[in-house]
Amino acid sequence: MRSADEPPRDNGEMAGHADDVVMPSACFIGNEKAGEPEDFVADEETGMFEGNRWSQLVDWIKWAQGNGLRLDENTAVVLDLDKTAIGARGRNNRAIDVARLKGLYRTVGSLLGEKFNASLFAQHYELLNRAHYHHLTGDNQDYLAYICLVLNNEGLDCTDLLERIEDGAVQTFEQFVRYAEVCIAGGGRVSEAMRQAHEAVNMAVALGDPTPFKQFRREEFVATLEHMNNLADDVPAEERLSQEICITQEVREAVLWLKERGCLIISFSDKPDESSIPHVTRHRGKLPVHKAKTHATGVSIADQLRNL
Repeated sequence: MRSADEPPRDNGEMAGHADDVVMPSACFIGNEKAGEPEDFVADEETGMFEGNRWSQLVDWIKWAQGNGLRLDENTAVVLDLDKTAIGARGRNNRAIDVARLKGLYRTVGSLLGEKFNASLFAQHYELLNRAHYHHLTGDNQDYLAYICLVLNNEGLDCTDLLERIEDGAVQTFEQFVRYAEVCIAGGGRVSEAMRQAHEAVNMAVALGDPTPFKQFRREEFVATLEHMNNLADDVPAEERLSQEICITQEVREAVLWLKERGCLIISFSDKPDESSIPHVTRHRGKLPVHKAKTHATGVSIADQLRNL
């Protein structure tokens, strides 16, 4: 069984295989849409269940049982952390995005100092954070963050660079880094901090590291913790959901119910270690994101689960 906020890239991510036999499986995809009537789509062939309420985890479990899943010690439950176990998509995911951008702005501000143009950065970020530019960004936040950093540096010819991106002369992130390297080596006016950041990214890309902008990711980690359990117990729900990364109550109760039945619970995050786990020297005393304390919000489904 799998619970996540986005569909798997293919059925192989979700379906289990042993000795060439496909094992029974089910996948819940949640995306809260409070302004719409409750609805879900269940596909018997693929085992995919997509709902617009996180409380529909109860319906998913009923559906899975009806399809032959015993939900016992022979069952593995794979749980996505980001925007599922915490920061529920459609309801609380904005708080995760706010923390990421907070870490990003801190990083860029420290590298560019007074020359940081926040409005221009936001303009470039919004422009490039679209599927149209995935050939360049790889849908990778490290790539996107570094590209926007370079475009914000007044010592480089950003107009020419944007034109090269649009006309296809710069098609991949590797090509972008090489272009920035040529500009900097050719006398582009950049600060020493910016030069060092570029060298670190350039070296990481050369080594095939998918997380080249580690300085940003470490700031994202700190900002994420700052947005967990950061509000008082009595703040309005709307404020909490927009400003605090919360545990998803429906997911929490469903997982506890499954655990009581003997299911093996496995959780994972697609975030890099740098934004999930404290650095051994820089973040002493801080907990990893998956162990941090925060509020649980949502609709209780405990009674419905007990009646299954």
